[in-house]
Amino acid sequence: MLACPGFARKPARIIVASKIVLIPMDLTDVIRRHAPAGLELEIYHERSVESSYMCLNGSVSSKESREFEGFGIRVCDSEGRLGFSYCQDERSIPDSISRARDMQGLSTKCEGYSFPGPGKSHHPPASLAFEFEKIRDMGPAESMELFKSFISSCEEGGTVALEGAFSVESYVCSIANSSGMSKSTSGGSISAFMQAKFNDNSAYAAYSSQNVSDFASGSAAEGAKSSLLAREIAGAGALASGKYDIVFELPALHSMISEILLPSFGGDSLVQKTSLLSGKVGKQEFSPDFSLYDDPSEKRGFFSPFDGEGVSSPKKPLVKGGIVSGFLLDSRTACLLGGKGALGEIGNCSRSSFQSMPGCGESTLVVEMPGKDASPPDGRHLEVHSFHGTHTANTTTGDFSVISDLAFLCDAKNGVRKPVKNVMISGNVFRLFGSISAVDKNQGRFLNLISPRIMFREVDVVGSN
Repeated sequence: MLACPGFARKPARIIVASKIVLIPMDLTDVIRRHAPAGLELEIYHERSVESSYMCLNGSVSSKESREFEGFGIRVCDSEGRLGFSYCQDERSIPDSISRARDMQGLSTKCEGYSFPGPGKSHHPPASLAFEFEKIRDMGPAESMELFKSFISSCEEGGTVALEGAFSVESYVCSIANSSGMSKSTSGGSISAFMQAKFNDNSAYAAYSSQNVSDFASGSAAEGAKSSLLAREIAGAGALASGKYDIVFELPALHSMISEILLPSFGGDSLVQKTSLLSGKVGKQEFSPDFSLYDDPSEKRGFFSPFDGEGVSSPKKPLVKGGIVSGFLLDSRTACLLGGKGALGEIGNCSRSSFQSMPGCGESTLVVEMPGKDASPPDGRHLEVHSFHGTHTANTTTGDFSVISDLAFLCDAKNGVRKPVKNVMISGNVFRLFGSISAVDKNQGRFLNLISPRIMFREVDVVGSN
């Protein structure tokens, strides 16, 4: 949830830091020298180095190396009004503070608000710290070897690795404020994305990890899966419209949760009064088999020692046994909504970069459910791997309509798995997660989601015939 590439940015690049020493910056003295009289001051610093490789038609097409560094500045007055600005070098901090003060007039008052004070941080295990060092010291030859291995996994059986990118990221981040907060961290991650194409059919592979060995095996498995799906979907036919039990594979489930369901759990949505879950903490709104957590300390996902304003959050239940249990809050939204603890723990401040005003966001999402091996009465269901159109969903009401070109009609009793195309799936995300009929016993991971596959009952589907 930091602005550090490993926690908040989408996978896109390779970072090779072997020639540049990345040392966290101690901002305590900077705060002391620049804090304006009568105002609180917060300074966030990040530095990263990156080198990007792109793939086109199975070949490496480009390479670009860059270094980023900058400071995000926030000031807060006695009425809780915030101002934000940024700069790219320390000498410009006084000017950025002046610009941030000019922006305070546009901010909402929040009586009693101040920046978070000192607190504990999650400490990464020794094994993860060692992995960060391996990523930091990774050179171009090792990076290219991993990239080419991923490309090869996407090209099995005549499939073409049409277009993609490969990313290894290293960074340092520091944050301090005039309330006594001062924290630093460093780390890295490896990520990859590829469109695998077979004839006119495509499937997509995406994988990201903070562990080099895990990335090597996990990305190869995802690449091979995308290659197989691109071949299997060839010759896809039409599907009759109707109600179907649907199994969402993890990429589809990730889109449904992160892009359509999760906005209703954001503190910003509560402040803006656009969340239907407002006032429903403690109420049963979902299936009793559904539990959703935000866990920045989850080692299988993306470990984060603290959030974008220096606060460490424990594993936070958003839904527990179908009951609404909490929201994604930073210190500012918690204050605007009635104070710390009113709607759950804070610790969900997210920064996309030092250039952006921080806001509420998730870390690693974990779905925990008891394994239910129940099957549809007739053994038939729709297996959906991905879809598009989530941008058209109404995240206030939860209504959605998405299109999948990567789906299969399955008949378990007769051993049939038939590819289908142009499948429109529509419904309401709150009702969808209230109609769970079966789940896998084991969890898998896709990007920042750890979850079993889930089957939903009688979902509306419009076919192409």
